[in-house]
Amino acid sequence: MTIIALIKSNEEQRTIASVEECVVVDSGAQAIYVTFTFPELRKVEKVLQVEVETDPETMAHLELPQDKTYLNNTVGMTLTCDPTAGTTLCMDCTVIGF
Repeated sequence: MTIIALIKSNEEQRTIASVEECVVVDSGAQAIYVTFTFPELRKVEKVLQVEVETDPETMAHLELPQDKTYLNNTVGMTLTCDPTAGTTLCMDCTVIGF
């Protein structure tokens, strides 16, 4: 996990943090569930950004995220991916929380 910024206002403090996860996707895969854990946060309030890169670069059809769930310091989401060949998805998720 990488802390990007600390935001303080009055007595409250929020943290913007980022974490990266990589997952191998077989050709023809449909839905991939990914979990991001932010160990230095107690609670995630909102996902600010999700970046996805493929390696090797493919012409995969990718929709993100279908659904997002927050549970304390963990974010889960389903990605729909339909690569013509196997690929590795590396995702960087940026959130705000405390």
